[in-house]
This record gives sequence, structure tokens and C-alpha cells, in this order.
Amino acid sequence: MKMAPVLTLEDQFKKLLESWERERRNDNYDAVQLLESLNAQLEYATLQFYARDPDPFDDRHPSRVFPECPLGQLLDAVYQNDEFLSTLMDVYLIGSRENERLVTGAARLLLNILPGLEVAYIFPYTDEKLSRLFSWAGGDEPPSGTDSPLRYYATGLLAAAMQMAALATQYKEPNARLVPVLLQHLRDLQRQQLATTNGSTNVDTRPFSQFGREASPVAAEDPPTKRRKRCDSNSAALSPASPGKLFMSDCSNSSWAEQEPLLIATYPMHPLTVEMKQRLILQYLAPMAEYQELLGFALEHNALDLMLGYLDLERNKDVRLAFEACRMLGSLLCHSKFAVDFIAAGGVDVLFRIPRPSIAATGVSLCLYHLAFFDELLERVCLLPDALPPLIGYTLWLLECSHQSSRVRAAMTLACAFQFRASVEEFDRQGGLRRLVNAVSTLPLMTSSGTALDEDRIYVDQQMIRQAIMTLKRYVEMHLALFGARIRSTHNAAGSEPPQEIAPHKPYRQTPADIAEEMEFLLTSASPTMVDSWELVRQLEQLGVLPLLLQFLAAQESWSFVGKPEAVKSAVDVLNMVAIARRTLRLLINGKIVDGDTETSGIELVLRLLEAASDAAPSQLDPEPVRSALQALCTCVCRPLGTRNEDLPLLEELWSQVRQYNGILSLLAILNGGSGGVRVPISALDSLRHLACRALVGLARSERIRQIVEKLPLFTQGQLQALMREPALQDSRAEHARFCCAAAELIEAICGRHVATTGELSLDRIRKAAIVSQTRVQFNERELFQLMYQHLLTRGLHETARTLQREARLEEFALRPPKTPTAVRQRVLIPQETRPTTPRRQFSVLQSQDSHSPAPPLTPSSDASPAFKRPYVVVRGRSSEHAGRTTPSLLASTSPPAPSEPTVTLDSIVVDFLRRQHAQCPEPCATCPPFSLFKPHRCPVPRYRSRAPFNLVARFVRRHVDPRVGGYGGDVLDRRFVYSRFRPFCTYRDSAGGPGSYFLCSQFLHRQPVLLLGSAHGELQVIGTDSGDLRSVGSAIDGALSHMALSRDDRLVLASSGLGGLQGSAVMTLTETNGQWHAEHRHIFDDDYYLEFSKTSQDRIVATHHERARIYDVEHSQLIREFTAPGSQNGYEDNRATFSPADDLLLSDGLLFDVRSGRMVHKFEKFNPSSSGCFHPNGLEIVINTEVWDLRTFRLLHTVPPLDQCLLTFTSDAAVMVAYVRPDMERLGRCTPSPFESSFRTFDARDYSHIANYDCHSNVLDCALDVDDAVMSVIEAHLDPDMGEVGGSVCRLYEVGRTTVEEEEPMDEEEDVEDDERSDIGDSDDDDDDDDSDEDDSDDDDEGSLHGPDSILDEDEDDSLDTEEEDSEDGDGNQDWLVEDLVDAIF
Repeated sequence: MKMAPVLTLEDQFKKLLESWERERRNDNYDAVQLLESLNAQLEYATLQFYARDPDPFDDRHPSRVFPECPLGQLLDAVYQNDEFLSTLMDVYLIGSRENERLVTGAARLLLNILPGLEVAYIFPYTDEKLSRLFSWAGGDEPPSGTDSPLRYYATGLLAAAMQMAALATQYKEPNARLVPVLLQHLRDLQRQQLATTNGSTNVDTRPFSQFGREASPVAAEDPPTKRRKRCDSNSAALSPASPGKLFMSDCSNSSWAEQEPLLIATYPMHPLTVEMKQRLILQYLAPMAEYQELLGFALEHNALDLMLGYLDLERNKDVRLAFEACRMLGSLLCHSKFAVDFIAAGGVDVLFRIPRPSIAATGVSLCLYHLAFFDELLERVCLLPDALPPLIGYTLWLLECSHQSSRVRAAMTLACAFQFRASVEEFDRQGGLRRLVNAVSTLPLMTSSGTALDEDRIYVDQQMIRQAIMTLKRYVEMHLALFGARIRSTHNAAGSEPPQEIAPHKPYRQTPADIAEEMEFLLTSASPTMVDSWELVRQLEQLGVLPLLLQFLAAQESWSFVGKPEAVKSAVDVLNMVAIARRTLRLLINGKIVDGDTETSGIELVLRLLEAASDAAPSQLDPEPVRSALQALCTCVCRPLGTRNEDLPLLEELWSQVRQYNGILSLLAILNGGSGGVRVPISALDSLRHLACRALVGLARSERIRQIVEKLPLFTQGQLQALMREPALQDSRAEHARFCCAAAELIEAICGRHVATTGELSLDRIRKAAIVSQTRVQFNERELFQLMYQHLLTRGLHETARTLQREARLEEFALRPPKTPTAVRQRVLIPQETRPTTPRRQFSVLQSQDSHSPAPPLTPSSDASPAFKRPYVVVRGRSSEHAGRTTPSLLASTSPPAPSEPTVTLDSIVVDFLRRQHAQCPEPCATCPPFSLFKPHRCPVPRYRSRAPFNLVARFVRRHVDPRVGGYGGDVLDRRFVYSRFRPFCTYRDSAGGPGSYFLCSQFLHRQPVLLLGSAHGELQVIGTDSGDLRSVGSAIDGALSHMALSRDDRLVLASSGLGGLQGSAVMTLTETNGQWHAEHRHIFDDDYYLEFSKTSQDRIVATHHERARIYDVEHSQLIREFTAPGSQNGYEDNRATFSPADDLLLSDGLLFDVRSGRMVHKFEKFNPSSSGCFHPNGLEIVINTEVWDLRTFRLLHTVPPLDQCLLTFTSDAAVMVAYVRPDMERLGRCTPSPFESSFRTFDARDYSHIANYDCHSNVLDCALDVDDAVMSVIEAHLDPDMGEVGGSVCRLYEVGRTTVEEEEPMDEEEDVEDDERSDIGDSDDDDDDDDSDEDDSDDDDEGSLHGPDSILDEDEDDSLDTEEEDSEDGDGNQDWLVEDLVDAIF
């Protein structure tokens, strides 16, 4: 006989719902029986769910806690039946008042399915169900009575509804009426329960239960403290995931029959037991107890005795009732009045007697946390006799063996308790650090198996890690204070006041400033050996805490969870505090953490926090982790070198790693507020700038880093001084003052001299001030006597004047007033106040001494000497004081004279007057002849007799004398003249590429007047520049063709897709047959987006794919070598690998490789996110964005800010380069466009001075020069940032060195442009071997070698320039016909 299949619980439940669907429309249908069956199955499934020992604080859906649990499947079946839910709540529960059984069954069923429903869905804000439930819970409305089950079911439903704060506030008055009623009823139920318990006899009927018990009856009557101690010695516990497996101690006689009531308990919903009624009432009272308005009811009805009675599991046998009491007790402990009474009544000892493991022990974690949260409460607990050891022991057991929510709360409890010295000492005695570390290291998320976890488990583990790290931070902070106090006691001098001792039972609070001060004391006052003897550091090293923190910092980059910034900050703070020890610093430098496929050091992880901060959006950036990372970096790089520089090798290795991992770039980005604009929140900008500047001060002790920093725009362009002017936020003036002090230290570290924190400083002015301070000021005293004689005569002191004349032996001719000096252009001396000037802030930077007086610092004041107010200098066409500069002197005295001595003397006035004039010289000399008081001083400017004239006509005529270039510097002037003029003469549109196609790149053939064009559709097109015919020669690649390269024999074409291209690149053969061009594929590189030929023989090509570069043989397309450096990559967004001019070196991703051996030679510092750089054709320099590096010494020569994000195209003779900014086609419309995307600029490739800027009025995508450098093709596109599309592009050809008719007429403006170039020509010569010195390069930058054609001539130019200007003006009428001849002569 075939047996019928056994239906599962889920199938039976679904059959009941299906029967309801069929029969519910019958007139005589009674749903009571159906509700009874559904409730029975749900309660049975709930009991099975409890048997798995779930976390009682976990309010997730049961199917998410245990996916295979039947309860979750039953709840899902109900949730999916919307019609049944609506009928249950609106008809059976509310619409059937007269049917008591139906209403009671509906309320019971709704209470059973609550774990699978949203409370807001069941109880909307405006719903009559809640009013009805309040009436039923109070026993005021039938069918509920005084002891009716409906009353308790309604109370349970209200408990779920009052979890929502909005509902609890809305129903404040009903709650105020119901709470005292339920408290009184709860006391009656407790008396009933105790009476039942006392009346029953508990006889253990288990076999052999009498064995293992204490033989003496006195043992059964031992005081609770002794029993508690014996219980606390047991470290074994039940695993939360396996309720059937129990680890007992040797003296335990427990069995699962005894432990089951403690771990699972019961779920008697029908019939309701006394314990279940109390549980439902406590569930409602727990959220209500948090409100201050209802505290009075709890005190009035003596809720403390109720809670203590429930927590005593010798009288209360229901462990879940004890758990609900713990929940309510946790809410009541939020009120200090109740908490103090609870401690005084011995409630802490009652908590410790709750057995473990048990469900009630999980509730104890909530109570302990609320007790530890308030310092005054925990202080009272610590003062109790023998209360602290069980408190720490119970908390550590919760941390190890309890449910996940209890573990988190245990960590939070310890974090609060670590403000007390006694708690930390007891924590150490019980091995708490090891147990805390194990709680984190054994989490599945921190092990290899963490990759297969679900989202819920990951979230729970992340919260545990967060709280454990925060607890560890509090622990290390207290140990740091204790260690500092011990060191202070050993350093305490005899007779001095002893350091304040940390009280064991008083909270010790430390602010971040206190911690920083403690670390500073240990670093500066204690010896490195003494700091290394810190016992905590040794324990952390033995337990592997520091590698665990580094593992977390590496993993958190891909995590996203609540509290992540706080966790990261705590982890970095721990590293910061223990980094004062050298053993920790060595671990940060040399210790490696496996991060994916690479190994990462601790310093790199800290620097990656700064890099992520400089790239994050302000709304996504939390400044606290950044601040902690900066503090940790400052602790490492700014530590003292030691008395014998014993830490220097360690620091040098640290500085090297900071350079390797682009730490300077991150610090500069934070100083500037974030890369690409202000990204750091303005509220934290000043404090972060202070820390970043401090880190740079520590790094500046390295000679290599100091040489790099002094060449950056931070100093060369005065960016640091601009940041020092005012705070980013007016409320952060204190932080800004600290930043200014750190900035002054940085300037002093870079310049090697003491500087002040005010004024507009630059390295050039500081160097000039150093020269001025070393100058010995001498003057003719007879001239001074003559001035005094004239002053006495004008004041009517004739007798005194004659005495002075006689004693000083002034001759008659010297008594005449001096004549006003004249110059080529009528020059006169006038005082400062006769011409309008804009006063500037005065400052002083350098300490100096002269031969006459100490020269005290000068500051402007209303009663100053006239010599301070009117120092005369000569300017063109008129005279003024300082030519509009009111800066008195760059000299400062760090040792002011004694108060008894005169601060101002006649010699000091005269010396300062002359020194001021000397400071205004463009090129001051250290050794000068005696100064004159009647003539303005000016140091001679070096000039060349054979210097080429600035005027075009004069220079062209002078070629008869100097046939080469018309004199010294003539070639520079010719290049600047030619490459500042462009004339468009031809335009081509993409007519052969089809709809939606547009040009992206171009390239001239070397041997024929043909131009190759690449389109967005990957088409390769040919244009004859002499005929203008446009033809397509085939498809190069499937996608956009953004870059091309031609071999010198015009046979091979390299077609590249560029960054973002998914179609790879290709090598093509280009042939011509009877005037028809054809292109065939030779090899396709699927993974590489950029190709380039070798420079010399062009028998190899280099292919780029992000950080990887490969060299292939051109003939056979075989791989020769691959270049990559894991762990050292710079990560440039647009990396383009390129050969050196000699093909012996390869530059890829900012890394320099040896082509022969394949090893990395050097890593250049990263100062921009995208451009990876290129070689200068002279083979001596590398240009990476705005930085120019010396290829021989790897030193930073100078920076060229106009080259920011530019692509470079050099002329054939490497004398001029064309720079243009190509827009990011992938992020079009999502990033801020560059102001130079619609123009191309020309620069002198020998000194990187700016020549001209040509505005194309549309975005420039590509520039290419022909073989003679006479014609340039420019791809111009019309971009629509709003739509993120390209509206089309054209290829426009420009003649180099020629202008349109409209531009040829105003020759005066062109002449002014050439006059502006005078300051640049004197530093230029034809010898490339002498251009690499650091001083010359810095002078070029500081003197304004990057002037464009719009710059103006300085007013203090040498007098000899006037004659040349007049010659220039005379030659204007003859210049037009010479332009064409000059261009032809050059080409």
C-alpha cells in the first residue's frame, strides 16, 4: 500500500491559507478554528527558532537569521498574502467586537507574525487600532477583562508599536494612563508567580543526579559570593551557534536538561502562563521606561523590587522573563536617580549572579553598559567591595562567549570603564587584552573565510571590529598616561613638586591636546631606550595587534558601514600613540600586510588615507581620519634624531617610503584644500593645514625632499605665504596661528635661515635679502655733514652750522646744494607722497649686521624719521620712493638691544636708508662701493656688448655685422617672434567618416605633403595638403582613434585608442599605389591603449596598459620585455610609456626603467593625478606635468605651472614646444574644464619660458607639426558639456610665423611684446650643458622667465635700455616688409 507523502510545516500552513481563500466568502464561515490552527503552527515554529539560540536583541526577519528555519518560511507565506493580512487586522481584529474568540485569536495571530512585519505597516500614525489596543490593554473595554488573554495580547502589540518614538510621543497621554495600571498588575502577577513557585517542590528526578553535589549541607548554604567566585572560575561557555554542545568545567554536573530552560525557555502563548503575561507587560514597559515623564510611576510602584525579583533566577524560573526584566532595567538605568538606588540596593551583585550562559546573561550586557556609561555610576560600582573583578570578568565573558550584540555592548562597556585606572589594572590581571584581540581576530570577516559571508554577517562583524578598536584606543590612552606619569616621576627633580598621580577610582579624562602633549613629552624628555621599554608595546607586538590594525586599514578601503570614519580614526590613533617607540616605527616601515596581490607597509596605508582624502568630495570626506593620519605621520617623520643621530638611518628609510608612496603630493593637496579645488571641509581646513605643514617640516630634514619642495610653486610662487594671510574660517584663528608658526618653521627649514611669519615672502626675495644682509654698507661722512649743515641753516641755527663747517672742514664747493641728476628721459627726485601708490605690508625676514650699527628692525609709524619715510629711488620718466613699494627692508634682528641703549642712532638711520635702496636692486651684490647720499644706489646689471637688439629691424640689419643671428641671444628672440604668430590657411571637415564621426588626431608624413587623420569611428583618412583631397584609407581600430605615430620612412602607422578606449591599438602598413593610399593591419594589441616607436632605430615599439609597459619587436610583433613594478606604481590615470632619446631608458607611470635589464632605476615623485611625463629631446631632462627633473641626478630642476595637464609636441630642433590641454572625453560634463582647453601655447624648450597663447575658440584635441616646423595642424572640436557629447570637429592648418592682415597692422603692440622679453634673453644662451645648475634654474623661475607676450616691462629697468627703445620706435615703419624675409630666413 502506497503511503501518503508527509507534509512539511510550511505545506500545512499554506494549505490552511488556501482553505481560507476558498471558504471565507461563505456566510456561515467561522475563522476561529483557522486562526487556532495557524497560531499553533506559528508557535511551534517559534519554539524551534528559539531552540537555535538566536540573539534575543536581533530584530531581523527570522529567515535572515536562519534561512532554513521554518518560522521564516511561515512568516513569508503570511506576508505575501495581502488580502489575508487586511482581513486579519481590519475585520477580525477591529470589526468583530462581539466575537471574543475571533478577536482574541486575531490578536494572538498578529502578535505571532510580528517578527516578519514592519511595525509602521501594521500601525499607521492615524489608525483606530492603537486606540482599541490601549482600551483592551487597560481592561476597560470588552471583550477584554481583568485577566482575559486579549488584554495581554493587546499589551504585546502595543509593545511593538511603542518601539517607534513617533508613536510613543503621539500617544503620550494614553501611555501615561496605562503605565501605572500595568505596573500594579505586574506586581500582582509577581506575587501570584512567587506563591506558585514556593508551593511547588523541585525534585531532580534525573538518574545519578545526587552525584557531584556538595556532601555537606553547609555547602548548599554558602553565601552567594563564594558560589559566584566558583562560577567565575569556569571559563567554558556554550557556543552561540550550537545550543546542543556545552563545554563544562571538571566540577560541573550540568546537563542539557538543566541548561535548556536557561538557553531556550518556553513560548506559552496559549494557554497563557503567569510568566508569559509578565513578559508581555515588560515588553511594553521597557521602551516606556526611557521617558523621564514616566519615571515617577516606576518609583511610585517600586519597580526596583520588581526588577530584582525577576533577576533572581532561584525564585524566577523563567529565563526569558529575566531577560525582559533586564531590558526594562536597562531603560530605567538611564535615569541617575534609579541607577543610584539600584546600586545601593545591591543590584550589581544580583546581576553577577545571573548564570552564564543564558538568555538573561545577554540582557545583562545592556545593564552593564548603562552602568558604565555614566562616570559617577561606575565610580560607585568601583567603590563597592569586590565589585570590580566580577564586573570585568563578566564583561570579558560576554566579549568572548555571548551573542554578537552582547559582544558589542561588552566592548562598549570596557571602553567606558577604561577611564578608571583600577579598571585597566583589573583588565590586565585577567588577561583582557588577549581576549579582546581574540574577539576581533577570530571574526570570519578578518579571516580568509570572510569573503563568503552574507551582508548581515558582514555588518555585524564590522560593528564588532569598530567597537573593539575604539575600546583598544581607550585602553592605550590610559596606558600612555600611566607610562608618562611613571617617566615624570623618574625625571622629577629634587625639591620640585611631584607629578599628579592618577587616582584608581576616579575618572581620568584626556583630551586630544593632552594626549599630544604626553607624546611630545615622551619623545623629547625620555630617552629612546626608555620609551622602547614600554611594556604595552611589547604586549601589542606579541599579540599581533599592530598587524591586525594594519589589516583592518587595508580592508576598510572596500568597506562601507556605519561608523567607519570613527573606526579608522581609532585604529590610526592607536598606531600614532605607540609609534613613539622605535620598535613600532620599524614595524610600520618594514612590516608588510598582504593586500590583494601585493604587500603593503604601514606607512603606505597611512598615506593612502591622505590620498583618499585629497580625492574625495567634501560631502563624503570625514576630516577626523585625515587628522589622525596626519598626526601619525607627524609623529613618525618629526621624531628627534637623538643625541648621536642613532635614529637617522631609520628616519632616512621612513623619508624614502614617504617619497615612494607620494606622500608629498598628498600633503600639498591638503595644504591647498584638496586636489582640483577646495575639497577638505572648511571647518577643518586650518587644522589639517597645520598638521600637513608640520609633516613637511619633518620631511624637510631630508636633503632630497628639501630640494624638491623648494622648487615647487608652494615656494617659488608664494603659495605658502598666500595661505598664511588669513584663516580659511574666521572661527579657526587659533588653528591658523599654529599653521603660521609651522609654515615659518618650514620656510626656515627650506631656506636655512630664521624668518618671520608676516609678509609676502618668496625664495627669491629671501635669497636677495641674504645678499643684502651680508653687504657692508659704507658711505661718505662728508656728504652726511653737508646734509646736516644745510638742515641747520634752514632751521636758523647759523652759529651751529658754522661750527660744524669749521670742525668738519667743509669746503666751499660742498656747501652748494647738489644738482638734481638727470637721465636720458628727464628724471627727477620726488618724495614718496607725491605719487599715488598702493602701500603693501611691511615685513622682515633675515638677521643681519653691518659695519656701523646693529640696524634694528624697521616698522612704519607716524613719528618715524624722514629717512624712513622718503627713501629716494629713480624710476622711468619720474621719481618715486621704492617705485610703489613700501617694504622697508628684508632684515630682522633676533637680538634687540638692551632697553638702556638708544634704539635709533643717526648711523642706523642712514644705514637703513641705504640698505633699503640696496634691497630694491634687481640683482643685489654682496660687495658694493661706498654709497652716496645724493645719488640713488643701483647695483650694475650684467650686460653683453654683443647682445642682439630687441627690435626686429635692428636685429635684422645687424646681421650684416653678426651674420648668424644678429648678436648674442638673437636666436632666442627669433624663435619667440616666429612662434608667437600663427595664421590659419586651410580647414578640413570629416566628410568621409559618416554620421557622428569627427577628427581626434593628426600626423604629417615625413616625405610627402600628406596629412593623416584619425576619426572617432577608427577610420584612417589621408589629406593632400597641396591638393586638399580627403580620402579614407580603411579602418584602423574598431573604436575611437585618438593617437597616431608614423615611422620616419612613412611605412608604418601606430594607431592607438587612448585612455578609456576598449578596442586596443594596432600596427598598420601604409602604402601608396598610383596616388591611392592603402592601410593594412600588421598586428593588433587588444589590451594596450597607447603605442609609441623607439626614438633611434624605430625597430621597437612600447605598448602601454595602465601601469604595465611592454616592448615589442616591430618586424615580428614579438614581446621582448615587460616593465612593471608592483608596489611602486604611481597610478597615473593617463599613463603613456615612452623611450628616451637614446632608447636606453623607458619612462612609464612615473617610473624610470633600464631597457636592457628591465629593472627600475628611479621613481619620480608624483605631483599630479593624470600625466605620466615624457623625455625632453635633449636627453637631459624629464618633464612630468609641471615638474622638470634632471635625468642625471634625479633632482627637481624647477616647475612650470603653465604646463599643468598639458600634452607636449616638440619641434624638430627641440627648441620650441607646443602645449595643449586635451579634454577628458570620458568625464565630459562631470569635471571642471581647464581654462586652456580652447587654446594652444608655445614655450621655449630650453628655459621653459612662455612665448605665446593662441585662442582657437573651441576645444583643442590634438596638435602636430610638419617635418619643417612651418605648418601645424590643430584638431578643434565643439564640445557640449551639458550633453556630454562632441558636436563635431575640424582639422585646421596654421602657418607658423605668419599673421593675418588684421594682426599685422598694430605693430606697436608687437614691439611692446618684444620689449617685455628683455629680462629673459640675458639668461639664455646656446649651450645646453650650462643650463642644469640649480641656482640658474631657480633664478629663471623667480625672475619671471615664464613671461608671456602680455607681460609688462619692470619700471626699474636699466637706463641703457632707453636708447634701444628709441631705436625700436624708429624702426616701426620699416618692419612690415621684414617679417616675411625673416620667417623665410629662419625656415
